[in-house]
Amino acid sequence: ILTPEILYGYNFLNKTIDLSTNKVILNSVWKVDGTVIPITSEKDIKLEEKIKSQLIKYLNKIEDLSFHTHTFRNSELTLDDIANTLNIPISHINFIFKYHCNESFTDYKKIVRIHDATKLLEAGYLNNHKVETLSSEVGFSSYNTFNLAFKTIIGVTTQEYVKRF
Repeated sequence: ILTPEILYGYNFLNKTIDLSTNKVILNSVWKVDGTVIPITSEKDIKLEEKIKSQLIKYLNKIEDLSFHTHTFRNSELTLDDIANTLNIPISHINFIFKYHCNESFTDYKKIVRIHDATKLLEAGYLNNHKVETLSSEVGFSSYNTFNLAFKTIIGVTTQEYVKRF
């Protein structure tokens, strides 16, 4: 009954929640401290000041969309779609992927889709489906692109991955 949250009230509780939610899943993808490339444009410098306080919140929203929905299964997914879904200005999304992401948006989509594929494989997807079906299910328009991306990101083929489980 005498937890710090009860003793110190909502402000302490909210700070505790903020500390636990201010982490990103893909640490190697996002650059939170600083930028991937130097910002030279005056317009982007002003946008950085605007976004700085919201960056972690935006990254959490992007990752939540990436890993807790099937949005990335859409093979035609664009940055505009993400901005509209998250209700974040497109200029902010573009800025984040340009200056705070170590991967291009195309590569980020591949990472998310391959992660989705591994979860389906672990759930026994290949018991009733073919790998070709899996590739289109997670949003790849080509089976060959899926195989190449899977091997590049995971390090093994889908069949080798399944054998591990």
